[in-house]
Amino acid sequence: DRADRHRLLAAQMRLADILAEVPGRGAIPLAQLLSRLLATAPTGPEQDPAADNRAAILALAIYVAGEAPPSSSGGSRPIPVRSVQLRGRADLAKHYIASAVIATEGGSALSDLIGFAKELRDSDGGSGFSFADLAADRAGIRFAELATGAAEDALFVQGMARAGLDEAALMPAIEGLP
Repeated sequence: DRADRHRLLAAQMRLADILAEVPGRGAIPLAQLLSRLLATAPTGPEQDPAADNRAAILALAIYVAGEAPPSSSGGSRPIPVRSVQLRGRADLAKHYIASAVIATEGGSALSDLIGFAKELRDSDGGSGFSFADLAADRAGIRFAELATGAAEDALFVQGMARAGLDEAALMPAIEGLP
């Protein structure tokens, strides 16, 4: 609806501002982008923190998928798309954020099913079945449930983001997973 489109555009503009401030050309940690994006969500009694968090997750998913956000300054110079990583891996960031956005739009069960089906497909001639990928999927789903659930949970996530989220807050360690 109109309000959701407005929230998404506002989240994309905040993301563009955040990306413009990130130095260098290398990969960007997902935790850094997600933390800063949620920390800058609008506040106030008239706001819907769960809807604002959902828009932030979607804006970040669009960026991780390779689409640069519109420039908030209105300039013609596009913001370059950079690799986003979780636990040092771009594929884990993609699993995490894709699962989070699917969970916000279609529910946790659908997101679980899609993640598991992808791993089954990968086991048959693809990159191989990966428990690390499934861990990123589950972590993204759980994050989305908390960030876009009850208003108090959504506000809690925004407060945690203002304090600074790190990778350990987003996803458990994956060392030793096959």
